[in-house]
Amino acid sequence: MASNYVLLEKITVSNSASSVTFNNIPQTGYTDLKVVASARTNNSAVQDYAQIVLNGNTSSVYLTLYLLGDGSTTGSGSSGVATPSSAGSVWMEFTGANATSNTFGNSEFYIPNYTSSNYKSISCDMLAETNATSVQMFLRSGLFQSTAAISSITINPYYGTSFSQYSTFYLYGIAAVGTTPTKAPKAKGGDIIQTDGTYWYHAFLNSGTFTPALNLSCDVLVVGGGGGGSSTNSSNYGGAGGAGQVLAYTSQALASNTAQTVTIGSGGNGTASGNASNGNNSQFASLTAANGGGGGISAAYPGSNGGTSGNGYGSSVTTNSAGSGGGGATAIGKSGGTNADGTSLPTFSGGGGGAGTNTYSSWLSPTGLGISGYIAGGGGGGAYPNTPGLGANGGAGNGGRGGDYNTNNLVAPTANTGGGGSGGSTGAGSAGASGLVIVRYLM
Repeated sequence: MASNYVLLEKITVSNSASSVTFNNIPQTGYTDLKVVASARTNNSAVQDYAQIVLNGNTSSVYLTLYLLGDGSTTGSGSSGVATPSSAGSVWMEFTGANATSNTFGNSEFYIPNYTSSNYKSISCDMLAETNATSVQMFLRSGLFQSTAAISSITINPYYGTSFSQYSTFYLYGIAAVGTTPTKAPKAKGGDIIQTDGTYWYHAFLNSGTFTPALNLSCDVLVVGGGGGGSSTNSSNYGGAGGAGQVLAYTSQALASNTAQTVTIGSGGNGTASGNASNGNNSQFASLTAANGGGGGISAAYPGSNGGTSGNGYGSSVTTNSAGSGGGGATAIGKSGGTNADGTSLPTFSGGGGGAGTNTYSSWLSPTGLGISGYIAGGGGGGAYPNTPGLGANGGAGNGGRGGDYNTNNLVAPTANTGGGGSGGSTGAGSAGASGLVIVRYLM
């Protein structure tokens, strides 16, 4: 790739996302912008579209021309003013939920002279992927009727409500030939690369390598994988998994062009019978965050210790207890009959998960990760299966919600938060959440 064509930001959807936004787009050093995306939405069709919103402005995008083909017919047309809620929007095209499994639509758009005080043209090239002739291939052009320089780009699903896991979006800056870009990441690697205007952040959702382009001093956040939730599927109840350990390392000296191995710990498996398994450690080079402990099924068979998280185990049989909550990053789990926030639950209900931490919310916000700025919450315990009761909530940081009497109906923790798995009731407990690594350095 030419040196004047620079990857500025990258976003990979961890679980699902209602939209994707590139913020802090540089206003100097580049002339043009290009966005390349591979995505799928939850729309119940073989394809979906996405709307382009520039600077949060939903009223100044015009569609000027489109060409299309769908395997049997062709078409063309134009339209007047179009907001992102109308059929005339400057769309991208992606794959919907009814398309061939594991296929993603591919789209890209280009904006020249994005900092000029004139209106900005937009050109789009897009195609959904599925084994059907009804999918359309589009070429579209549009006009952003604003004299403001483009500082942010938001992409929203059109018919669906969210982008699916593993959808990926890249923002490139293009500098004039012969010039040196003034703002660019100083390293390669990561599923999400974004900036808050002070730091560059490289977030790893999957294992990989981080390679500095020059000597860097980096801060590193490492979160271990959460423990799985247990269940006996019979007369007992499921204990929840503990959260993975959360550790931050500052001022790590990393040498130029020396690849650092990144390992993302997977969550422990949930079980339908017996104790659940521990999560797995996460690592950046030799820096390690320990796993969360797996949930147990009773006081006689308690859950495992994992890192610094509390045990997730089923409590002894009493009239007010069921599965205990797993320990979070900052608090131990609750016993049966008590929710994560300390409030009471009905008899035979699960215990709430211990709280996670929001200490690193400033790391999570630029990368779009975390639940309300929290990570590493303990899972909620499952209800006693043979008597009406409720599964408890996981701790702040999205530990999984425990299963209810009769329906089970548990909610697993969100990927890449290190949250503990849900305790089961009449069904299996859930797996723990995978871990996370974020590397940051000054711009």
